[in-house]
Amino acid sequence: MPTYNNTTVIKVRKSALNNVVSEFEKIFRNQFSKLPLSNEYELARYSLHNSTVIIYKSGKVVISGREIEKLRDFFLEFSELNKVNNKFRYLIGIDETGKGEIIGNIIICGALIDTSITDLKELEKIISGIDTKGKKKDIRRYEEAFRGIISLGVQYKIQEISPEELKPKKTNLIMTEKVLKLLEKLIPNVKEWNSLRITIDDFGFKAKDKIKEKYKIPEVILEPKADENYIECKVASVISRYHREKFLEYINSSDEYIIEGIKPLNGNLADPNTIEWLKRWKEIKGELPKFVKKWNIPKKQ
Repeated sequence: MPTYNNTTVIKVRKSALNNVVSEFEKIFRNQFSKLPLSNEYELARYSLHNSTVIIYKSGKVVISGREIEKLRDFFLEFSELNKVNNKFRYLIGIDETGKGEIIGNIIICGALIDTSITDLKELEKIISGIDTKGKKKDIRRYEEAFRGIISLGVQYKIQEISPEELKPKKTNLIMTEKVLKLLEKLIPNVKEWNSLRITIDDFGFKAKDKIKEKYKIPEVILEPKADENYIECKVASVISRYHREKFLEYINSSDEYIIEGIKPLNGNLADPNTIEWLKRWKEIKGELPKFVKKWNIPKKQ
């Protein structure tokens, strides 16, 4: 699998950090040079095989360089995402994208993994290093990851919430309803409910007990930043991000939505370009497009 920008990021279990460092230095002995730490958050830093490895105290491992596949495979053995014990055959992950952006629908993805079909190590190789929350977006990388995920037998469903559906202070309730609809579509594909884990990246979800009571699921996890710790949520995050990036690519390449050479770009109010695009659109065309969350625009705009 090619690695874009020659960088990949893996989250290893914090409890295994000392063992990770020890095993790394044992397996790659005589191949690496220790580098000085750059800040207080780093645990170790190495140079080897035309690559650099940085191990953080948080468990994050950043590998960059030309020959990273062997290094990546080593750290995947200690991955936080692969901490699935044998009692769960099925994993459902729920994650969203677009909630905090001013442009575009909120896209909620539910991903269903049957671990008797899908090789979790191969799955993590596909999604490792993809930052679904950062600023740098590469739709080609998302598309390749999406195709790889599907090729491994992962099923998914999407629910979208348009700006017209949203109401101030009701967003989390509307999103909760959409998540319940996703589960209604996914759970019938699960043959053994007592072997299912559901993990939801917590956006303010309000129905955890309702799910446990309705489906008699042994484990329902509701956790902020769940995509950093659970493979099913990471997969859902990648798929939802891919769908959003397809939409952004469309509006940024369409003459219909380019004003005086200015494009909407990432649709985030932290982006000066997006702010300027909103301003110029209102000045020239008046009413903003339907894909803009108008009620969420600061009055100064």
